[in-house]
Amino acid sequence: MILPDTVVAPEIQQRFPRYRLSQWGFSVNTLRDEALSPLLYQGAGIQWTVQYWKYKDEKLLVQNTLGASSTTFTNEANDNIIAGFGLEYRHTRLYPVLLAHEKMQLYLGGFLHPLFYIKLLPTNVNNAISYDILGSIGASGLWQYSFELFNRQFVLSDQLSIPLIALFLRPPFAWPVPTAVEEEGRLSSDLQWGSWNRYFSLTNQVSLNFYTYKKRRRQVVKKISQQLSYTWNYSAIPKPNLMQVASHTITYSRVLKMD
Repeated sequence: MILPDTVVAPEIQQRFPRYRLSQWGFSVNTLRDEALSPLLYQGAGIQWTVQYWKYKDEKLLVQNTLGASSTTFTNEANDNIIAGFGLEYRHTRLYPVLLAHEKMQLYLGGFLHPLFYIKLLPTNVNNAISYDILGSIGASGLWQYSFELFNRQFVLSDQLSIPLIALFLRPPFAWPVPTAVEEEGRLSSDLQWGSWNRYFSLTNQVSLNFYTYKKRRRQVVKKISQQLSYTWNYSAIPKPNLMQVASHTITYSRVLKMD
């Protein structure tokens, strides 16, 4: 259930409708990464995401998401700056759950999520680079509700995702131990895996789909579908060195129906 970009005229509907969402966003973030520093850093960043949605006979919704982000973090104690850059891909498969309300839909399913994120702190003498390389498998749920207000169509949605198991790489050193020490300063092996006790993440996205209208001679000739979203995320890796990050992101996207 998504508002497609459509011309106000009868059209042949695809059996498996597909949509593309190109999203641009702004985020506010809080970070603690003890591979670089024990201090708490705060910052802001930008995010770009492209999503592809595909419905299959109302029995399956497939979401493919590719995203990139850039963030700058600072702290008040010493004015050091951490630069962060990330790439991620998420494949989600959701199956509808029957509900009595005709305007409401619930989907439940799972996802696969590879992620690469690198953080640079050039002022560090020893450990100037931290990284998170991980792949996770988890559960996801999507709730959607369509309604009309002031003779306009809207779709309100809320999607919650949480990983159940993850395989990840992190620096095996704490921030005061130089990487040159190698085995003597090593806290753990590079490659690790686990569930919530080793990697916990929670992502919740609330979105509003709505139309704007393109007119010609006071006549509506096209309805343009758009989406405004708010995403909250918290992630934590407690070992071998604590990493915590929380982010608030606002994104805007144009929704295009693909022929």
